[in-house]
Amino acid sequence: MVSFHGVCYLACPTEFSHPTFRLASAAERLSVSALVAVDEDETVVAIDANSSAGMDSLTFFIVATSATLAPVPQD
Repeated sequence: MVSFHGVCYLACPTEFSHPTFRLASAAERLSVSALVAVDEDETVVAIDANSSAGMDSLTFFIVATSATLAPVPQD
């Protein structure tokens, strides 16, 4: 689980599957900054995932000041 802190922009569905989290490319960061002011200290995270909108993978974005990755519970 990932917890985002200081979120100023969120563009993703409430449910998605098979996500891959990554830092947004320079071009993606620029396109997001056309929608919302992105400060230098903020991180633009891209999420490539499947959603209920179709079977193809889509890219969603979150702009936040930080993120915390929770440890995976061991069985």
